[in-house]
Amino acid sequence: MGNSYTTHDRLNNTSASFKPYSFSEGNYRRAYKGRYEMAELDEVVGKSCVVKLAIDGGGSDQQQQRKKSKGGKKVVAKIAVGAGGVMKDLNEVAVGAARDIIKGGRGLGEIMDEVRSGRDWKTSMMLEDVVVSSVASQLSSEFNKRKDGSSDGVKRPLLFNVPRILHVSTKSFWLRASVGDVCVVEDYIEGQYERYVSNNGTLLFHGTLSSFCHFTYHESGGRLLVVDIQGVRGEERYELTDPAIHTSGSGRVFGSLDLGDKGISAFFLTHECTGLCRGLRKPKAALERINSKEKIMMKNGTFDPTAARRPSRLKSGGGGMGEKKGR
Repeated sequence: MGNSYTTHDRLNNTSASFKPYSFSEGNYRRAYKGRYEMAELDEVVGKSCVVKLAIDGGGSDQQQQRKKSKGGKKVVAKIAVGAGGVMKDLNEVAVGAARDIIKGGRGLGEIMDEVRSGRDWKTSMMLEDVVVSSVASQLSSEFNKRKDGSSDGVKRPLLFNVPRILHVSTKSFWLRASVGDVCVVEDYIEGQYERYVSNNGTLLFHGTLSSFCHFTYHESGGRLLVVDIQGVRGEERYELTDPAIHTSGSGRVFGSLDLGDKGISAFFLTHECTGLCRGLRKPKAALERINSKEKIMMKNGTFDPTAARRPSRLKSGGGGMGEKKGR
């Protein structure tokens, strides 16, 4: 992939400014469009980005924003600079955890418990975002090398945004966050935003992206499945953001979006293998435990293992909000 424009490390020593008016919001996160003001690479400065903040819920600050659309100064979020800076440490924790997850040898729950240990829920949520995206990014790098036996293999590579952890460094009356609160920043993806593979197994695309999900299950030894594949299909590559992970077992290792074995089974009951799936394992035992009613619901896209709507995970891509929104 070379020096991509959406890797984690290129956002070292980053700061970003944004107006305190969210363009996308959900139960637990709010997203703001901004611009990079500082970064190690000059090519980054001035480009559009998305800043995401964890929120306590209990009302929308957009109601106030509509009344005061011109009010509110820019807010700055930046990474702590210098060796041993707090934000630097958090980024290293998240990316290191992703490496441990892919490498195997330790339980996924154990790894994520260490990530969250001693941290407030907002920081834990932002760390989880980076871990999940980093796992997807590292696995996609391997998938992009895959051949299907009849052609050149992956024709349009997958590239996942991996957010960088920053902290709010200026105060704003209009922003429901305090100085020092942790947030994440990632590139703003230009283009037509689409959702290709949902969180509950519904497949809107049966080609390369669905095969990537299958690959993540195989490559992880059946321990996890990357889903919720969404972003923009460009001329040369897919630019993707904000995936989710189901883990083998009862799930919840990665929060409410982790639907465990039933989430994995829901995917495989609708997945159609391509040449890129040649030789990849399937979760036979988990599929056998699904009853006939659940199988029908999974196949027609109405299955909901949680019996509740998933909380919004805000996007760096555009569209309506609801559960999914915005670029």
